Amino acid sequence: MCQSNSKKYQKATGTAPSQTALILCCLLSLLFSFSSCGATKHLERAASTKTVSKNDLGSLQYVQKVYDTRVYTKNISGKMDFRIQAGDKDITVPGQLRMRRDSVIRIQLFIPLLGSEIGRLEFTPTYVLIIDRMHKQYVKADYRQVDFLQQHGITFYSLQALFWNQLLLPGNKTVKESDLEKFTADASKGQVSLNDGNMSYLWTCDPASGQIKKADVTYNDKQGRSSLTVDYAGFTAVGVKQFPANIVLNLKTDATKHVKAVLMGINMHRVTTDSDWETRSTISDRYTKVDPKDILSKITML
Repeated sequence: MCQSNSKKYQKATGTAPSQTALILCCLLSLLFSFSSCGATKHLERAASTKTVSKNDLGSLQYVQKVYDTRVYTKNISGKMDFRIQAGDKDITVPGQLRMRRDSVIRIQLFIPLLGSEIGRLEFTPTYVLIIDRMHKQYVKADYRQVDFLQQHGITFYSLQALFWNQLLLPGNKTVKESDLEKFTADASKGQVSLNDGNMSYLWTCDPASGQIKKADVTYNDKQGRSSLTVDYAGFTAVGVKQFPANIVLNLKTDATKHVKAVLMGINMHRVTTDSDWETRSTISDRYTKVDPKDILSKITML
């Protein structure tokens, strides 16, 4: 972004331009730091290597009910207010969330009042793209090129399940009906769970409808405890199903030298199924490509 726009941004928001980088780093920290203790690597492989005991019929029926609440649409799109809270920083900026099933998750951040884009985070099944328009920099790499991602087993499909308000089965692209017996349910409490070793998953649902209201992923080992909680609210009709317009992701870990806590909030103004947008971002020749390690180093300094 040019200097004049940076000054306008600061005047309009009362926020220094350098906080753009903070927003992007906090967002990446929320999505990636959960794996800093080795948790996500375990997350992606655990359930696929475990023999799970059979559930009783009532439990399986409730898992089926929860499974059936997933939306059928291929696209989710909408303008939003995007909030990041980390330490003593609490920042909210306008943004846009666009998702196409099995193709892309894109978060765009804009300058308040002016409306210009300041940053973009894009996940696809094959690569991660981060665009910092403030400094005309970007990172684009497939998951194998980024050691941090490869070593900790982060995939597009685990993130997709969390953003789409669906059950997650580590190691799988999607949860199929044939996979439902791998979950355990307590219909009276509206809970569905999946456990393996140090990793546990718990979805809290509406007891009657089965709609997922909260997802908890927890990892415990000798290094400490890490947890990722996703709260869903503001459900709105998308076809015959309901989709949460409000999503809050909360990461906490004490498996590092210092306790970390990061909150990311998405408050969509309106949920649409608009498909009139490109699934892949283009990058200007004027932008400088940055080594992924340089971007990720900022996260460890938060």
